[in-house]
Amino acid sequence: MSESKQQKETSADTLELDKQTILEAISKDGAYHKEGCNIRRWEGSDETDSFICDITNGKNSFIGVLNGKFDREGYGMNTFENGDRYLGYFEDDKREKHGIYFWPSEEKNGKVLTECYYGFWKENKKDHHGIYLWMNEPKGNTEFEKADFDAYVGTIIKDKFNKGTYLSKVGDDYYLYHGNFDSLGRKSDESGMFYSAKYDRLIRGRIEEDVFINGYVAFFDSESGEMSDMVYAEFDGKDKIKSLKQRTEIAEEERVKIEGKLNDFRNVILNEDYFGILYEKYKEITAFIDENMHSLDVLDDKEKFPTIIKLCVGYNDKNIYSDIEKMFKTKK
Repeated sequence: MSESKQQKETSADTLELDKQTILEAISKDGAYHKEGCNIRRWEGSDETDSFICDITNGKNSFIGVLNGKFDREGYGMNTFENGDRYLGYFEDDKREKHGIYFWPSEEKNGKVLTECYYGFWKENKKDHHGIYLWMNEPKGNTEFEKADFDAYVGTIIKDKFNKGTYLSKVGDDYYLYHGNFDSLGRKSDESGMFYSAKYDRLIRGRIEEDVFINGYVAFFDSESGEMSDMVYAEFDGKDKIKSLKQRTEIAEEERVKIEGKLNDFRNVILNEDYFGILYEKYKEITAFIDENMHSLDVLDDKEKFPTIIKLCVGYNDKNIYSDIEKMFKTKK
């Protein structure tokens, strides 16, 4: 996993508004204008006490929707002094429901390192379902094949990984893990799944603190997609096999059941280009922000405002975690 900045997002408040003065100006002129602050009633809302604003306070800024108390309530984008950005929903002045958080990109040796979280929020914390992305790619790159890429897709409880699918791509090789994580973010599961594309190998078994203890190891013929062999292995805690049970030594009923689950799992994860889909989502979101999130006018645009909502809730679209979980539920 890439070194993460996920616990360092800011909660700095950018809104310090004199409600009475603003309301008087809006009543008289239809809008309030002051250096670094533009507010008007929101034509796109049925609420009489709903406003849109473009506010800059130092290096902090907010473009979005305000309620009658001038708290952030609805969709908008905060840009913070440290370069962090949040595009998503607010409730009672807090990040809630659907939103995307971006940490500042870093350039190093001609590569750009980026990180973002894309998912559900509860009282400023990442919670429920979401996606983490970490990318390392050449500057100006738009081709997924040239990007090194990590992603977590799954459930998150109070900022921590819970159960999900972790994908990692380096060059042409990638691996995938599906299962539970402990409180320190380590893979820990009685029946975790680990797939290696390089060897077309799949392991299902007990994993503790990122280390496999025992499990079934299946090998596939990449051309035919057929399972070529399966064994049951006990590991020594250092990725070395200490004992091995051959396929013919596994009870037939157990073997048939496990082989079915492993084949189904492999078919699901290879059914879609999940890595590419996540990469394209990220590029679509950042392109929209760069092109449109500069003025409160975007909130009155009948095409662009719905796009903000669509982008923010898009993590709920078809994804590898939900597809795997659906497969497990139907194959019991």
